[in-house]
Amino acid sequence: MRLMKFFINILVLCLLLAGCRHNNEIDRQLTEAESLLHTFPDSVEMMLAPISLDDNLSDEQMSKGCRILSVAKVKQGKTFITDNYFQKAIRFYESEKDTTALLDMYQLAAVKMRWLGNQDSASIFLNKAIDIASNVTNPTKSELLIELSNMYAMPSLKKNYVKAISHAMEALNVSQTKEERARALHDVGLFYSFIGDNDSTAIYMEKALSQTDVNDPLFTTYALNYANNPSSDFRRSVEYLNRIKTQSLGKRITLGFIYLNNSQVDSARYYSEVSRSMYNENPTRYSINTYNNLRLLDQSIGLLNKGIVVPYEGTVTNDSISEVTSIQKKISEEQRDYNTRLQIQLLQSKAHRQLLLNIGLGILLVIVIGVGIYVWQSKRKYLKLKKRLDNIKVEQIIAEANDDESDKSLDLVRSRMDICIEQFRESKLQAYLDKMAIQYRNSGNYPSVKERETAQKILISCFADFIVDLKMTGVKLNTEDIVTCIMSCLKESNATIAACLGATGTAIRTRKSRLRTKLPAEILNLLEL
Repeated sequence: MRLMKFFINILVLCLLLAGCRHNNEIDRQLTEAESLLHTFPDSVEMMLAPISLDDNLSDEQMSKGCRILSVAKVKQGKTFITDNYFQKAIRFYESEKDTTALLDMYQLAAVKMRWLGNQDSASIFLNKAIDIASNVTNPTKSELLIELSNMYAMPSLKKNYVKAISHAMEALNVSQTKEERARALHDVGLFYSFIGDNDSTAIYMEKALSQTDVNDPLFTTYALNYANNPSSDFRRSVEYLNRIKTQSLGKRITLGFIYLNNSQVDSARYYSEVSRSMYNENPTRYSINTYNNLRLLDQSIGLLNKGIVVPYEGTVTNDSISEVTSIQKKISEEQRDYNTRLQIQLLQSKAHRQLLLNIGLGILLVIVIGVGIYVWQSKRKYLKLKKRLDNIKVEQIIAEANDDESDKSLDLVRSRMDICIEQFRESKLQAYLDKMAIQYRNSGNYPSVKERETAQKILISCFADFIVDLKMTGVKLNTEDIVTCIMSCLKESNATIAACLGATGTAIRTRKSRLRTKLPAEILNLLEL
């Protein structure tokens, strides 16, 4: 039993060490993934994809992995609809009051709801993010309000330009930097253009341009949107467009329309030809809407040129349909990828379980074999001792029959005593007596009556044959006398005997003196009283 307990303890220890090592490895991977998130999101996705299907993660590991993997997918333009732990991660961060992580999770949740077409839920999550954001968080409160305003103007969702303008004005009021103010002013102007208030559009967009540096990447967008507004000043529009330093196809097409609308057909034709040449160099680089604008410019100039109309060569795609189709395609790709990873994970999990089962069966087999060997050896020793005792009994019977009892019988008694001592040592019961003696010496208190009775029964059971020899002397002995004789055979100290009998050292010495006067000399020589 002790051997089996030892093996079980070793097995449990190995499992605990394996679990700790697994958790440490997961933490290391999550830390490394977070450090690579903004530079190599594709590598982060590859690192965390297997972990995302692991059911043995702690709540903290699961939440952190979910957040990092979702951000990595968004940075690559992918969806994360199939993430089953997303809501659990939000609840975990809410319970932990981790505002930094919650800011990310609320934004991700808003994006997820937007993909699913649930505009109200997306708005709720964005408002939660706005509530915990400030001017020093990333993103800031102003940037989140801009994101919320843009959601009410997206082609694929229900448009509400009044709400869009309201949230953009809120963003303008809380903005702290020149860039934030410019973005808010531009978006307010853009939303006014959607409801036909072109005069307000021109005012707000010109304010945005006045606060935007030419080297800012957003200057191109602001200038193009300002120039495309019918109420914008012609000369200022051309001036803003000419400030754009990049080779922009949108800039050339817009200049073509501006010159055409101001009856400068030659300039419009020039920009139309330049735009067509630039488009033909790399058609796949541009969207269908860019192509349609270029085609419309060519067609408009053709109508002015003696009725010549450029043939229609493309497919007009509605923005909302295009966006919905794109999202559905991404979701389908994510679902296929998730199903593939799930199948691989199931196969790996099955192989892992089979490996653990094989290891467990192997360990169980080793334990069974070890216990079997231990039992077999114990039984073998027991049978060997029993055989020796039987042989001694036979020899004693023969000695008595031949009237050769004196020396021969004494030798047989000694042999029987030695066998009993050996049997006691082999039974590992010595430790029980030692424990009682140590307890008595340390505390000065006797073991309980039950413990003393157990020790006495153990001694009597191991020395049963020798006790018969003591009884054969004809001396009347009680249980305490017998136990004293047995422990003297074992050469135990008076303190150990006192602990076993619950008596004082003086009482033990007195008992030994009395036994010396009662027992025969040959027995006393064996007992060493």
